[in-house]
Amino acid sequence: MSDVLVAVDPAVKQPYCSVFVGGVLIGITDDVRKVGMCITRFAIEIPKITGQTRGKDPNDMLLLTRAADRYITEARGNNESVCVQEYGVNDWKGSTAKPIYWRNAWAALSKTERRVLPPDTASKIVAWHQKYRVNPKLRMQYATISNYLDSIGIGLFHCGRVDQMGRVRTPL
Repeated sequence: MSDVLVAVDPAVKQPYCSVFVGGVLIGITDDVRKVGMCITRFAIEIPKITGQTRGKDPNDMLLLTRAADRYITEARGNNESVCVQEYGVNDWKGSTAKPIYWRNAWAALSKTERRVLPPDTASKIVAWHQKYRVNPKLRMQYATISNYLDSIGIGLFHCGRVDQMGRVRTPL
C-alpha cells in the first residue's frame, strides 16, 4: 500500500488539495473526492481567529472552519485509519511572508513535480516576490495560485522536505 498524503488549504470558494505519493507531489485538485486513491495521511490548515480581519467578515472564519471539517470527513470516507494532522498557518510557514516562502519552497520541487502545476506558476511566484520586495504590505493578487501553493507548502512541510521558511530540508 502506497503512502498517499493529501494536503489541503481550505477555502470557502476555491480550496485546493495537493497529492503526494511517497513524499513526491503528483498532482493538485480542487476536491478531495477527486483524488482517486486510498488516502493514508491527510494534512490540513485549520483557520485561526486572530482579530485581524483586514476588511473581511469575521464570520467567514466560521464558514472556513466548517469547510475544513467537511474536507477531513471526505478524506476519511469510511476509513477511520487515515492519519489527520491539523496545522495552524504559523505551524507550517511560521511568520514568513508568502512571497518569500514560495521563492524558497520552489527549490524543493523537482522538475517532475513542477510539471504538474500550471505552466505560469514560476513566473507568478517571481512577479509576486518582486512586487513584495518593493511593497511588503502588498496582498496576494493571485487567490487561486495562493491556495494551491499553500496546499503544496503544507504537504512539503508535513513530509519534512521544507522548514517553516520554505527552505529545503530534505531534497528528493
